[in-house]
Amino acid sequence: FLSAFILFIGSFAFAAMDSRTLFDQGMVAFKTGNYGSAELIFRKIVDSRNDEYLDRAWFYLARSIFSRGHYDLALFEFKTFLNRCKNDALSAESRYWRGECYFNLSDKPSAIEEFRRYIAVAGDGELVQNAHDRIGMIYQSQKRYDEAVIEWEAAQSKSSDQTRNYARQYWIGEVLYRSGKYD
Repeated sequence: FLSAFILFIGSFAFAAMDSRTLFDQGMVAFKTGNYGSAELIFRKIVDSRNDEYLDRAWFYLARSIFSRGHYDLALFEFKTFLNRCKNDALSAESRYWRGECYFNLSDKPSAIEEFRRYIAVAGDGELVQNAHDRIGMIYQSQKRYDEAVIEWEAAQSKSSDQTRNYARQYWIGEVLYRSGKYD
């Protein structure tokens, strides 16, 4: 009995170590732009249902699929991930990436909805600014110029990046000109 118990504990420890090694390999592949390999590695972890690495692996699985331009499949993975995720930070960030999927699939109302959900839970940070920028771009394409200005001003107020803020000022000037409100 004792040897069976030790064998069981040993195999569990090996599986955990193996998942950690796989996750690290997946992150190296992801960070170097080898998204196909990252997807395969993260899929192994997700399929094994290892609780310790499951949330992070699933999130980066969906990000890998997104980075390969398969927005509909990434959207599916993010949706499934959100239904099972236990990590609040990854759950919140997945909202941003769902918005990006919808944006790239030209589903503007759903993109705005997901970006708004992300902004509501994320607080601050570069992705919040990006979400405001995306919403502004959607509003600009819909000729909803006043709303676009509001979004870009919100992004600008949360950013200390002067280069990006100059770009936002340009966008604001452009929509003010198009709407005839440029002074």
